[in-house]
Amino acid sequence: MKKIYLLILIFIAALDVNSQITLKGVLTDKQNKKPIEYATIYINGTTNGVISNEKGEYILTNIILPADIIFSHVSYNPVSYKLSDHTKTTLNVSLIQKNVAIDEVVVTDNNKRTKNTKLFLDNFLGVDKWGESAKLLNPEALKFEWEYKEKKIYAQAINLNGNNKIRMSRDGSYVIDKPYKLNVSAREPLRVELPLLGYDIQYDLVKFCIEYTGNWNSYSCSILGYSYFKPMKPKTHSQQKRFEKRRDLAFYNSSQHFFRSLYNKKLLENGYRVYEVVKDSSNMPERPIEIGIERMLTYNSNSAYISGLKNRDIRIFFYGDRKGRPYDLTQKKGIQPVQTKVYFLADKCVIRENGTTPENTIVFAPYIGSKKIGALLPDNYVQKTDR
Repeated sequence: MKKIYLLILIFIAALDVNSQITLKGVLTDKQNKKPIEYATIYINGTTNGVISNEKGEYILTNIILPADIIFSHVSYNPVSYKLSDHTKTTLNVSLIQKNVAIDEVVVTDNNKRTKNTKLFLDNFLGVDKWGESAKLLNPEALKFEWEYKEKKIYAQAINLNGNNKIRMSRDGSYVIDKPYKLNVSAREPLRVELPLLGYDIQYDLVKFCIEYTGNWNSYSCSILGYSYFKPMKPKTHSQQKRFEKRRDLAFYNSSQHFFRSLYNKKLLENGYRVYEVVKDSSNMPERPIEIGIERMLTYNSNSAYISGLKNRDIRIFFYGDRKGRPYDLTQKKGIQPVQTKVYFLADKCVIRENGTTPENTIVFAPYIGSKKIGALLPDNYVQKTDR
């Protein structure tokens, strides 16, 4: 029996080694074919990355599939490559230079730029303690572009003298161009410092959009980009311990924590209950009913998908202590939960084992949805401290 046990261990170890691959290649300029040095090649959302040498060569190791490989350089548009083939060991990539107009770097209205920057930072980094402590080190890289639409002005008489914003439309009514959508781009990768969590982040911004819907104070925000985490070197052992404790607190009741708990079917152990708000045909008020969402999972390799929740009113209740650490609901009863509404936008939504989703088909409202880049952790984050 001992020999059989030893063989099983060796077989499992071999599987673990084979699940990680090494990728190498050369980066070149698509137009002039010259090698690109000092480019960053990293696995999106992780601490695993390398820099290309003077010949444009790179070697990226310890890749766990599937993985999104990002090729990034300050002067080029980032490229994302989804890697899922274990036999793929070489990947040569050509990058396209960014087109940066001269007038983009000219600041014509400092006051307006300050307001735009604050609006961006509030929605990009967050307004909680994590977001307020985070710092964007190169805000000058941001470019803002507002989109406008006509809005009618209902008034008996309007004095147009000196007011170039109000004009008469074709039907004889008065209109004004009102800003309704803010698009933000970046001329280079954003450099974000998270001093509470002990990370420096390189963030390649692909899309950032704020769109106001009806009421000026009501808007939706979309963020899409690639992140590469670089752990800060702690000055003391005590500082490292503080980093670890804060990372756990940021991790609890986040989308990553919820998805991992759901994937492992340990929602109760991690302080979660899931409810659906329903209303019957009578005049009875809406009422939440707890649902067994874990039974809706179907597993496939190192991911799972959940179906049947599209357009349903789903609420997540998180029970934790004053610091935000979860109660084990199989051992004790939680009180005063934090509630988050979650939207399933597709009939089938994929959830990965590491607590991420490859598509933006699951959207959280606050509380979970209020955690932004300031509370972001690597996809391969592993808890280091006990509850």
